Amino acid sequence: ARVTTYTTIAGAEAAVEGRADDASDTVDRRIKEYDEHTAHAIEFFRQKGVLVEVSGLDTIENVHQNVLEALSL
Repeated sequence: ARVTTYTTIAGAEAAVEGRADDASDTVDRRIKEYDEHTAHAIEFFRQKGVLVEVSGLDTIENVHQNVLEALSL
């Protein structure tokens, strides 16, 4: 089921349509998990020079193509 979630991102409130499990507490838990675990891994790989970053702020097709290009596939 699709739901509309209101959340604050970078100081601005936004209405986001998403999955039913995207409730505020779920999103908060995901952000906490990212901050505690993923962010450290990203910096580790960045320092090793092996991190490949691709923006996900485009169409699915363009992001897919950018991932393939970044990985030389």
